Amino acid sequence: MKKNLIYGFMACAAVFMVSCAKDSSKSEVPASDVVGFSTYLGRDVQSRAAVLDDANLVDFGVFASYTKSEDWTNASGFNFMFNQKVTKTAGSWDYTPKKYWPTTKGEKISFWAYAPYASGKAIAVKSTKTSTGLPQITYTISNIESAEDFTAATLMNEVKSATTNPDGNTRSVEFTLRHELTRVNIKAKLDKAVATETKVNIKSITFKGDDLATVGTYTFANADDARGSWTLDTKADIVIDPLMAKETTSLGGYTEAGVRLQDATAVPLFGANKYLFLIPSGGETGTTAAGKIKLEIEYDIVTVDASLNAGYSVSSATKEIDLPASTLKQGKAYLYTLTFYTNEIVLSASVEGWGTEEGEDDDVDWNDVDK
Repeated sequence: MKKNLIYGFMACAAVFMVSCAKDSSKSEVPASDVVGFSTYLGRDVQSRAAVLDDANLVDFGVFASYTKSEDWTNASGFNFMFNQKVTKTAGSWDYTPKKYWPTTKGEKISFWAYAPYASGKAIAVKSTKTSTGLPQITYTISNIESAEDFTAATLMNEVKSATTNPDGNTRSVEFTLRHELTRVNIKAKLDKAVATETKVNIKSITFKGDDLATVGTYTFANADDARGSWTLDTKADIVIDPLMAKETTSLGGYTEAGVRLQDATAVPLFGANKYLFLIPSGGETGTTAAGKIKLEIEYDIVTVDASLNAGYSVSSATKEIDLPASTLKQGKAYLYTLTFYTNEIVLSASVEGWGTEEGEDDDVDWNDVDK
């Protein structure tokens, strides 16, 4: 990801950035050795399944380890910053207590950053103040309607430099934040238009499989610009019904809630600005085998018929579709399209860019028919 969110330790500090269009909000850089912050706001980092803007990006968190003249090791602790909350105040980033760079030349600080700040909802800090090693975050999928995006980044063994910026202050050290979840969107359509009296009503969709979790632990990376790793703590199926934009209007008396299809126009299953965020099981390589994750789809085929006592006829079906190997990769955004045929459902998918991200050239397309 080369166009996203920038956070900064400026003037003997670090700049945190995920490349994307820059916002005009920027705090003044202090001219002393205090570790200060400024931000260029990206437009593709997401929180609560909605795109962040300058108004609702209000805080982020930082861990830091001071190791004197030595490189960081797994025995190092959080002796410089522990889950330091940095908050936007009057358009500038601020935090307390203030911290200062070491005065001895060559001494090192390693930084780990994440956004949004631990919310008490999906994101919580697992490490403690006395922990050593890499920071850890717990991510919990409890309410998929208010799920949060999660981004993180690593900067190891940073040393204060005399190199100057154009403004004359000590150099800024840049650190790239990356999306660390998998984002999913779904559309559905029929292979062709059907009679006006008939509609397919999608009632429920469930992600199923041993590679799904509702609670996972994220361990930060120990190398610059590298992704962290996930472990699956609580494995469970994930029902996505709360995200679905269901209708309940009557079809001859049939009022079962669902997403209604009638022709070959792809219909979004989710409400506006809603996405499913999943804890990745296979890192950047995705699922390890076909069928490790499946989609279970429950739907009705409804035909309005005034000559019937109920006013309609209905047939119900439940289908399972295997997702292929090497899908649902960490940091990727997927759009699945379900195509309903007379006796089967065909699945296709593509990798989407996150917001204004450019350069995605690894689109994935496949057909997987449940007969």
